[in-house]
Amino acid sequence: MKTAQRILSTALALFNEHGEAAVSSVDIANECDISPGNLYYHFKGKEQLVNGLMKLHRAQMDEVLDKTKMLSLHVDEMFYYFFLVIQRMHLFRFLYRSPADLAEKYPFHRKQQKHFFTQLEQALNALFSNCVTQNTLTVNDTSVQNITALSSLIITQSCQYDQLMLNARSVNTHSDYEQYHALSLLMTALLPRCRLSKGALQALLNEMEQHNLPTCKDQGGSVGE
Repeated sequence: MKTAQRILSTALALFNEHGEAAVSSVDIANECDISPGNLYYHFKGKEQLVNGLMKLHRAQMDEVLDKTKMLSLHVDEMFYYFFLVIQRMHLFRFLYRSPADLAEKYPFHRKQQKHFFTQLEQALNALFSNCVTQNTLTVNDTSVQNITALSSLIITQSCQYDQLMLNARSVNTHSDYEQYHALSLLMTALLPRCRLSKGALQALLNEMEQHNLPTCKDQGGSVGE
């Protein structure tokens, strides 16, 4: 692995574990076992590191948030798709734990963040609209826009709630807890509105119970790919 890639990978791990604000460039250099000057040669401070990681994240999310793909997605596949989106975001979860702070601190990130949230909502809106057209999703008492907004909120912000609650309770959990919790919230909100086949529903519930849903690795996705 090249030095620049190793620096980005290390920065991502530290940011995810401790939060961006709690990690310095020196911390990253020490973890990489390189001098601060060597790190500075590749990245002129944390802003360039955050920008570099955001670009990697955008590249991954562009692949899964393609609106044209939503037209071929059946309702039986919808929650597996959600889990893939959640996992891709979880790989860069520090970007979502204090999004307002990051947007204020890094001007580049503010623009990228706005683009991403718009992209996510457009993809979800296309998916839900297609399901309504196919009569596999009912929205009689609300609107596709409201379902889209609720789903976007769960996908992007449930990790903040989990972190606050787990810190308050001093609870240690498996690393996939936040991902499965986000998906369970989506299922609670959407399953009563969905017309999944019995076989697909039972398979989904079994895989949820066993935490055995396909992972990003299974789907061919990884950091820096």
